[in-house]
Order: sequence, then C-alpha cells, then structure tokens
Amino acid sequence: MRTLSITASLLTAFASCAYAQEVLDCAKLSNSALAEPQDYAIQCAAAIEAAPAPLAPLLPNAPSDTGYAYNMRGVTGSAQGLYSFTLSTFGTQAFVGDPGASFYALDFDPTGTTLYAIQSVTGNPSVFGTVNTATGAFTSLAPVSGLTGTDAPTGLSIDPVTGDAFLSTATNIYSFNLGTGAATLIGSTGVASGIMIDIAINCDGDMYGHDISTDSLYSINRATGAATLIGGHGLAANFAQGMDFDNNDGTLYAAIYTGGGTYTYGSFNLTTGAISPLHTNTPSGEWELAIPTTCGPVVPPSETEPNDSKAEANTLQLPGSNRTAVMTGNSTAATGSGIDTFLAKTSAQAPGFYRHRLIVQSTTPGHTISIRGLSQSGGVINPNSDIAVQTSSTTTTPARFIQWYTSGAPADLYVRVTGTASTTDDYSLDYEVEAVTPVTGPSGIAVGEVTITTVGQTSVDTDMWIHDGARLAIPDYGNDDEPAPGSSSQSRVSETFDPGVYYAAVSTFNLANNLASPATDRYRSGSVVDFPGVTVNSSTSSSTDLDVSIGGTPVTVVRDGVFGVQFVRFVVGAYEIEGNDDKATANTLVLPPNDATSVFSGNSTSSTGTGLDYVRVTTAAQAADGFYRHRLIVTSDTPGHTLTIRGLSQSAGAANPTSDITVQASSATTTPARFIQWYTTEAPADIYVRVAGTAATTADYSLDYTIEAVVPVAGPDLTEPTVTITTIGQTTTDTDFWVYDGDRLAIPDYGNDDAIGTSVFQSNLVRAYADGTYTLAISNWQFANDQTAPIDDGYRSGSLLDFPGAIANTSTTLNAALNPSIGGTSVPLTRAGPFDVGFVTFSVSGDTIFKDGFDEAEPMP
Repeated sequence: MRTLSITASLLTAFASCAYAQEVLDCAKLSNSALAEPQDYAIQCAAAIEAAPAPLAPLLPNAPSDTGYAYNMRGVTGSAQGLYSFTLSTFGTQAFVGDPGASFYALDFDPTGTTLYAIQSVTGNPSVFGTVNTATGAFTSLAPVSGLTGTDAPTGLSIDPVTGDAFLSTATNIYSFNLGTGAATLIGSTGVASGIMIDIAINCDGDMYGHDISTDSLYSINRATGAATLIGGHGLAANFAQGMDFDNNDGTLYAAIYTGGGTYTYGSFNLTTGAISPLHTNTPSGEWELAIPTTCGPVVPPSETEPNDSKAEANTLQLPGSNRTAVMTGNSTAATGSGIDTFLAKTSAQAPGFYRHRLIVQSTTPGHTISIRGLSQSGGVINPNSDIAVQTSSTTTTPARFIQWYTSGAPADLYVRVTGTASTTDDYSLDYEVEAVTPVTGPSGIAVGEVTITTVGQTSVDTDMWIHDGARLAIPDYGNDDEPAPGSSSQSRVSETFDPGVYYAAVSTFNLANNLASPATDRYRSGSVVDFPGVTVNSSTSSSTDLDVSIGGTPVTVVRDGVFGVQFVRFVVGAYEIEGNDDKATANTLVLPPNDATSVFSGNSTSSTGTGLDYVRVTTAAQAADGFYRHRLIVTSDTPGHTLTIRGLSQSAGAANPTSDITVQASSATTTPARFIQWYTTEAPADIYVRVAGTAATTADYSLDYTIEAVVPVAGPDLTEPTVTITTIGQTTTDTDFWVYDGDRLAIPDYGNDDAIGTSVFQSNLVRAYADGTYTLAISNWQFANDQTAPIDDGYRSGSLLDFPGAIANTSTTLNAALNPSIGGTSVPLTRAGPFDVGFVTFSVSGDTIFKDGFDEAEPMP
C-alpha cells in the first residue's frame, strides 16, 4: 500500500486553510510528466509512496564530484531554483539562484562548462537556453521547434564525447540542434502507454531512459528511438524526475520523485535497472539533475598485428556520427606485415541511405587505403579472392579517402591500409557519415514489367542496381552493360515489379555490392564486396551525367563526385504520399471489384506524427445487388503494423463531426493476422483506414484486398406492420443491430444497442414497417454505421463511421450467439469470426397503414 508520512492532523490543518483549492484529478495525475501540482499531497495522499531507507553506509562511487540539482517544487525550507551538491552528500546543498519557471530538461556540454536547459512556461512554447551555474540566471536561445502533435520535452541529453544532443518526450526520441532549438523526430520508444521522463548518455555513447509508467530503466537505440527494457527500480515514480551520468566513473545517478515531497536519490544498476538508495526526502524537493564531469580525451584503438589478410582483420567498430582517429596504426610497406586489414562495421542509423568515408591521415603522408572485395568470373563469385574494389587517391578532396554507402542497418566491409618506406609515422583514420537524399523519380508506374535504363540518356559508361523499399539490393535486378542485342556500355534493367517503393542505385562503372551479375548482363566480371548491405563505386572519373529513364520517364541525375553513387526513388502502383497523417490529408484508394494483392503500399515506423498513414478507401461497384464483405490485410517483411478503421464519436446520440476514433483495430492473433473488415452494398462506399507502425517495422507494408458476397439468413414473412425485433431472452451476448430497407439503405432511427429502461445489454426495437423486404444487420457490441443512436436506445455513445453505405463491427470475439427474434419468430444465428456481422432478411406484407391512420384500399387525399 502507498502511504504518506504526513500526520492526519497536519493534513487537516492544511485542508482547512482559507484559500481556494483547485480540485485535482488524482487518477489522471497517477502518472504525470509534469511538475507536482499544489495540494497534490493533500488531495491525493493515497497515491504517494514513502521513500525507502538509504543504504548504510553511503557508498557513492565518486564522492568528490560536484552535481547540480534544479528544484521545481519550491516549498518552505527548500526554495525553487538551482543548487550545487557533492555526489556523496545530496542532502547538503548550496543554493545558486532561481532561473524562474520550471525546467524539465538539463544537461552539460562535453566540456562540462555550459549547462543547457529547456524551460517550460504554462501556456507558452518550451524555450531552449543556458543556465549560469554561478547565479542560476537563464539565458534564452530559441523556442523549441519541430515536436510532433502534443509532444512536450521531458528530457535532454548531450553525448559527452561527440556533443550530439537528444530530446525525449513521453513517447518519442528526437535529435536536437543546440544552435537553433530544432528537434527532429527519430522514432517512438515503443513502450506501451509509456512516459519516458528522462534520458542520459554515457561516455560510450549509450543512451538510457527512465519511464514512469512502468517504473523501469531502458536502453534506447539512438538511431531508431526504440527502448529495450532493462528492469524495474521498485519505486512508484511520478511527476518530473532527474538523472545524469558521472562521466568520471560511468555511474548513473537519479533523483526518483514519488510525490508529496518524497524522493530517493541513488544510483542505477545498468544491468538490472535496480536503484541503490543513497539519500531520501531532505531537503524536500522535486529534482532535475546535471553533472558536469567530462569523459576526458578519447584514446583511439590501435591496430594489432598480425592483420595482414581478411582472415586476420582487426575489428573497427565505427560510431554513429563523425569522429576523428577511430583507428591508428603504422605501415611502412605494401606487402607482408605492412598490410593492415580491418573489418569495418557501421553503426545503426535511422532508415535511409548513408554515405560513409574513412580518411587516412599521417604526419608522413603517403599511405593508401582501399576497400577490399571479391572477384567474379562469368557471374560466378570467387569466394577466396581478395581484390581492391576502391582505392584512395592523392588528387581527391579530401586526399586519401574511401567511400561507401549503406541503408542505415549495420553493415560490414573489409578495409586495408598500406604504407611506403617513407610513411614512418603512425597513421590515423578519420570517419565521416552523412545521410543521402535520393533523387525523386516517377510515381504511379503501372505494376508489371518496368524498364530502368541509361541507354539514350547519357554517353557515360554506367552501372546500376535496383533496391527494394527496405533499401536492400534485389538479386538479378542489376546491369552494367545493356543486355543483348544492345551493344552500348550504358545500362538497362527490365523486370517485373510489384507495387511499392524502389530505389535505382546509379553510378559510373564499376558499381559493386555483394550480388553476382545477372545472366542478362553483357559484362559479368565486375568486382563485388564480401557482405550484404553495402554499395561501392570504384571510379574517380569526373563524369557527372547519369541521367536515367524509369518507366519511360526521364530523370536528371548528377553524380556528386568521385566514388559517387546516386539513388533515385520511384514508386510502382499505389503508394502512400506524405503527409497523410489525418483524415483531412488522407490519400485516396479506389479498390478493384475483385480480390487483389498489394492494392496499396507505404512505410511506417511509428504510431505518431508522420508514422500515421491515413487512406480514404472507396469500394468498387458490384454487378449483383446485395451485401458484400471487404477485407484489407496488412503484410510486411517486418510485421507489426496496426491497421484500423477510423470513425467518429457520438455523445447522447449527437455525432462529434471533427473527432477521429478507432472503430476497429487489427489483431496479430486473428486468421489471417492483421486484417480489418467491413460491409457495403453493391454501391460504392467510403471509409477511412489508418496504418501505424513501430520502430521495428522498417520494411514497407502492403495492403492485400479480398471481397466476398454475403448470403443472408432467411427470416420470417410478417403480416403485421408493427414489428418487434429483440435479442432479449434469445442470447446472453451483448448485441447491437440496425434495419435496412429494400434498397439496402440504413433506415434512420431503426437501430438499437441496449434495450431502453432495462439493465440488460441485449437489443430491442419496436417500429412500424410499410410493405416490403428488409434486412436486419446484427452483431455483438459494437456495430457501427453512419447513423446516430435513436432516442429510445439505452446506449447512445457508440462509435460511428464517417460515410453512408458502410458497416463495421469492433469485436474479435468468436462464435457469438445472436439469435434474434423478428416479429415473434426466432432466427438461429451465430457470429463465427472476428468483426463478423450477420444479415437476416424478412418481409412485411398485408394491410397497409396510411397516414390518416385507417386501413383503406386507397389513401385519403
């Protein structure tokens, strides 16, 4: 049980003070990223947990280091403001000054001299600036920009080696520009209902996050934002929190606030997530932390002999950003022990193409650096070979560099450094990585055979390979010299393409990846690299004209320098167009009249912002009258997308026209997995559909479509015009239904969810009917069309669809008994599958009730 160490009499005294208290929503504040509101301790005492006793004796790892703590609570005896303290004695603090409004994010730059902060002022955008550690004064630099939706800053961390800055919100990780205050979304943490309250980065570049919805420590992938659980800390953390690394020894310190002035100051176990308490509760406060210790000089790794071949290669792990001296060594020959071979391994980046460079530097210049690979003969790769795929040059800018490309996923390649008799001093390798912006090619290319060619577009000797939507090279979709009967040194690929996004990697001769030349290529002896995921060009040619035709559309492509490879993006079939992040910006999709695969494709790696893909789907007209069941199934090489039918909320039978709610959500446990389902008549009808991904769904998704005619169950033929339709006493299932006329149109007010005036969840509807044929559409709760709930419905807050003519159900329950009674006749009916709606036809014939209330052969005038 959570308890608060404040006496009942003291609480009563506070409560009786003569000021107007804001009534707090304690449930909503049970997990909040904000600072604790005034009176929370009084009104929400049951939600506060007492802090544990500290360890005895105190055992901090670096007791002499200084830290800074910002108190945003500000109570008697502990004013709001910035304090300094020694890491070993958090309770003994020196007041520096009060910068003003609350700071939810603090961190020092790599030198430990500049304290950056993000200040939050109620009702205004967050402001980025610096804090004077001598006075506490805040200097504003810029407003925080670039956050998506309702995101607000919760944490700021600066890599203590590279200076790269990152910002957290409750659910997302951003890169952050310390010059402009601009945030760029990296991705979602992926923590369900998460509140990532703070982040911190150590000297190894590893990012950690504290989430207060799960009360746990996470490791965070800086390239994708994805969080991996380490473990819980055992405290009921709430409101603003603080943590930072002591870079002298790598200890992660935290002040975990649990409400009502209670907190635990201690250190995290980076293996288990447990907290080791070092101090609790005094002075009272809600603390953000920043520690100005530095990582010291980075000592680069040095080659280890022997490393004269691929088999003996040293491992060279490259960082995620530019860095000097990632490796050092010594070579005074181009043979034997003078050969230094490295297995270079790139770090993960956000999905995209990246250009990598290694530059060899020395005070006795003259080294040669090369990318190693394999030879091939007649399209057969020689696995034990070792050849130079690319060799540095002294005439390039910069001199003596190599260059290659990856897709953002970690990838390997072999690199060699050799020297001469005069290169007596050590060499070092500097590393650069840069995102590549693809050239925009055509969209909407017809599915089927597509030709990509440089023939007739340029006189340059070209080489190309096609990559899929995940930026992976497609086997056999490459060409150096155009296939016979062509005779030029330009390139042509003519292959079958499914719907999706593709990239043409175009360069001068020779382009190399790990794939052998296709049988149709007239030159099949080009070099290749040892591992997948890498693209290399060998040429220092000054030629720049790489113009290409894709599906008959000319695209201007300019080579950007020596060793350059250009990537041209093109789209086959229907593919999402960003931004399509809400109903107003939804892409359009007209479905075919029959089953079809890949009717729409796209890419989504988050469930917020640009990760949301909205589509307004229109069904095709059908030749035969009747009801039809439609399905869209989302598939991907990296499964995990969620597909939903969107709709509107209603309140007391009134639609909320600007709302956007989930009417139906796909499930990974259905058969097939991850599908949505709805019904229409033979007439075209519209619905809104949304696709959302996760940090792991990096490959493109595709929507497959199926359609099936519905065979209604035959119900009774009735002679009385007033008909009662009910499931009360027929089933224990919570039912929901609507009646459709002879043209299969929903009749306004002819629906019911819960029988009014009862406590049951079954349905009951009494209405008058003219002669004709009708259809009852029935399901378990909940059923949705575009009709608002009638006045005599016991539940008038169900979800709605945006457009007429469509029907959907929200439930994945299997084998639900529905068994309606229509005019006193029971109709056995079981709903078999998820999202199913049953259809029962019935007719009314006999005496006609005219508007004057009498039975007549002809109506009165």
